[in-house]
Amino acid sequence: ACIFMKGNVEEGCVKKTFLRLKTIRRHKEFRMDRHVSSILRCSSEMAFWQKECQLWCELGTRGIAVELRRKGRGFFRSELVEDIVFSWKEVMRAPSLTVGRVITVVEKEGKAKLRVVVSMTPPVQAPYLLKCVPDRVTDDAGAMISDVILRMNKYRPQEGRWLSRTVLDHSGKECFVIRI
Repeated sequence: ACIFMKGNVEEGCVKKTFLRLKTIRRHKEFRMDRHVSSILRCSSEMAFWQKECQLWCELGTRGIAVELRRKGRGFFRSELVEDIVFSWKEVMRAPSLTVGRVITVVEKEGKAKLRVVVSMTPPVQAPYLLKCVPDRVTDDAGAMISDVILRMNKYRPQEGRWLSRTVLDHSGKECFVIRI
């Protein structure tokens, strides 16, 4: 997932607020803070998109949350002003795999608008080199044993009978047979 941000200062200056990026479900200790003033541009200047971060997330995280926080009293204290949640399901349902939201930052000293956009590449199964598929039961010579004989013996393994697995390559061609 990629997170992009851009914003304009509408009036005054914004100094006491910052954004915190967190995951929704797993990895609760993950937090990334960024001061809003480092993202904003003056209203007369052209705002440009800034790539804040690129994440490789598990689907188990369920998404990310962007919190607008204001510095409080004390060194490590802050209060939550606004919370925006981007779930992976929501982003994957979007036609362009991109979802954006606007945050309005209001302070005594100034006012600003910030746009946050999350885009993602959906997960796809990687190609495999080898794949093992079940095969028929064989005898010592490698000949197939019919299902009728197996049913008569209640599918119990006997001497001279082997379970077989065929190993296929990435194109589906048979490479070799494993007999167990």
